[in-house]
Amino acid sequence: DYVLWYDAPWPGTVTMVRTDCASGTCTLTGKVNTTALGGTANSVSSTATEQTHSTSNTFVKGDKLQYTISSNSACLTMAVAFYITRTG
Repeated sequence: DYVLWYDAPWPGTVTMVRTDCASGTCTLTGKVNTTALGGTANSVSSTATEQTHSTSNTFVKGDKLQYTISSNSACLTMAVAFYITRTG
């Protein structure tokens, strides 16, 4: 797993994950701690994609936001952004 945010300073909700890469493909699964975000994982490619998440997407102060990469087929220079809403 790759950590985006260790020890969140406040609670919130992950509403969307946006990804792209320079070349190749892979699958990115966003997580709060070890729980996958509800909804569809991101299919990463050279075309930017966004996946919304409406379940298993809340976090509390101290949680970790991270992601797992799978089905990696020479995915190079990947970029990922978690869109979040602060709730506290």
